[in-house]
Amino acid sequence: MRTISNWVKDGKLQRDIGVGKKDDLVIIAGDLNSTWFQSSIKDLMNTGLIDAYREANWRPGPTWSLFKWFPSLLRIDYIFVSSNLFVKNAWTG
Repeated sequence: MRTISNWVKDGKLQRDIGVGKKDDLVIIAGDLNSTWFQSSIKDLMNTGLIDAYREANWRPGPTWSLFKWFPSLLRIDYIFVSSNLFVKNAWTG
């Protein structure tokens, strides 16, 4: 994720990457296997990206549990979007 963080500044791509072109707005979504307090997630948030779920919800939205029978306590799945985009809603399934 640190490599991806280096590709983004102010919520925009800093260079052409695949179909993404320099200055395109950025959306990163997926199972990032990191919690909000780990440096890799903080690195993404320091690039002008916002956590869409946190922006749209007041509840923490945990998505991971150590055991299937135990309630989820931590969130490791994210949608990060450019702060230039409006977040209407985001949810976990």
